[in-house]
Amino acid sequence: MISYDARGIESRWSSAWERDGCYRAPDHPDGEKFFNYDSGPFPSGPLHMGHVRTYLLGDVTARYQRSLGKSVLYTTEWDAFGLPNELEATRQGMSPAAFTQRWIGIMSRQMRTLGISYDWSRVRATCDPAYYGWTQWLFLKLLRLGHISQREAELPYCPDCQTVLSRMQVEGTRCWRCATEVKTRRLRQWFVSISPHAGDLLRSMENLPGWSTQIKSLVRGAVHAHQGRASAESDWLISRQRSWGTPIPVVHCKRCGMVPVPEEDLPVRLPEDLDWSLGPRALSSHRSFPRTHCPRCRKGARRETDTLDCFFDDIWCFLACLVKLDSPPWFRGARVEKWMPVDRFHSGFDTVAYLHLHRYLAKVLHDSGDFPFKEPIAGHMGNEMVLRDGHKMSKHLGNTVSPSAVIRKHGADTLRVAMLWAAGPHTAVDWRPQLLDRAESLLGSFHRLYTLAASAGVAPGPPASPSKSILALQRKAGRSLAAIARFVDEYRPNAGIEELASLFRHIEAFALCRLESARLLPGDAGLLRQILDDECVVLALFAPHLAEELWHRMGNSGYVVQQRWPRIQEAAGVTPLAAA
Repeated sequence: MISYDARGIESRWSSAWERDGCYRAPDHPDGEKFFNYDSGPFPSGPLHMGHVRTYLLGDVTARYQRSLGKSVLYTTEWDAFGLPNELEATRQGMSPAAFTQRWIGIMSRQMRTLGISYDWSRVRATCDPAYYGWTQWLFLKLLRLGHISQREAELPYCPDCQTVLSRMQVEGTRCWRCATEVKTRRLRQWFVSISPHAGDLLRSMENLPGWSTQIKSLVRGAVHAHQGRASAESDWLISRQRSWGTPIPVVHCKRCGMVPVPEEDLPVRLPEDLDWSLGPRALSSHRSFPRTHCPRCRKGARRETDTLDCFFDDIWCFLACLVKLDSPPWFRGARVEKWMPVDRFHSGFDTVAYLHLHRYLAKVLHDSGDFPFKEPIAGHMGNEMVLRDGHKMSKHLGNTVSPSAVIRKHGADTLRVAMLWAAGPHTAVDWRPQLLDRAESLLGSFHRLYTLAASAGVAPGPPASPSKSILALQRKAGRSLAAIARFVDEYRPNAGIEELASLFRHIEAFALCRLESARLLPGDAGLLRQILDDECVVLALFAPHLAEELWHRMGNSGYVVQQRWPRIQEAAGVTPLAAA
């Protein structure tokens, strides 16, 4: 068990940060900007360890960039439409809207408890009509540009989910969601003509230095696999025979054919009184939704009752957080131009298909003059999954570990350090209890030493005849802080924590016996205090709640999470990272 009151400390400081808006981003960057974005989850159940790993990597990046003095916008979105929510809600006898809002509330509380430093005012939900009105606008834009068409094709069909699937959603011969053997059906469906752009997108991807070699290879492989399948579907299938999704904004008129809904009539809203027991027929069987008037001839017409796949909802997610959604068309607005592109996008290796789609949309909108950037994502490193006993964590296998249960027993900071220290992002984490034991031991030692230093009154001040020992410790601290900065910048937080633990052992070896026996030399106290304060700022990347507590116990003002990266390395003769 953790040796201090982790839950009390974590609750107190997370409430304080939120109350004082520590992570709110300005509408326009103040100085150098850093746009940090996490690929959002399906709000259909509690956070799992895979979520925890991805979001902690994003959080450490955001905290480090803030410490460099940059304007940081860090947020995510709720990927709220789609099959997982509709089917699970129906199974529980709930409407998908109520089910989704319930899990958004639960998951957002879990993320806050974990210390994820989002600007929560910018987190959007794809099921919000204000959001999906713009998803519909994008559909109509691509339709006008000739990138979207409706045609018949032999398509993968999941009998259990009762909908067609895109090739990206077929794993081998089985449905990505339920693992049912996929059948084939000939249906009239909506497609995005993405294949003609694939070659250019893959070639230009090589010019993205902020993308890891591994992620480029995975994107290239996914695109080639999609194009290489023997099927009439060579493009991106975006329509689904389900009802919990963005309504496709077209009507079908016997006189005029297919007619787009006028932009001024968006959003086409999903009815709130659907009979979800009807499954995929809930929308088409609604008493009023299918019946409408043709925008051209004003005669009776029928609305499209298929909905858009959730992948389509998500391809513009990071643009949605930049402005208010009730504004006019804004893809060239000042806020977009100031914050874009995304400097670092965080997602697992199992979501590489999204990256290709994000880049496709940006290219098309850029070519049409609607978007100022051809590349929307400047940096992406990716991360591997979390395993248990060598197997992917899965409810089906019964081998999951609850992050909330871990936090209740060990504290959020312990989980943070255990996960981040376990392995580099490009290596799978095989979860085991010993990871928590190691993290608890380190954080408990931090708490013990800083509590002792605070009670001993180790105060800041200029060094007066410092000893050789404290000067050697200062040099070690300078080298370590420079190394930690480099490791975090290289997306290697595990190596950063290892270096931090090494530095702490040196500090502990110097300070513990001197503080316990009251033998700390007066000339060493000022430098020791500087080293402790600087190490506390670095600890805040990985264990922010404990770092905040220790920062204030030492008598410091302000929030440690808002402090600048330490400059002790300069005094120690180490070249600072910014000048390297």
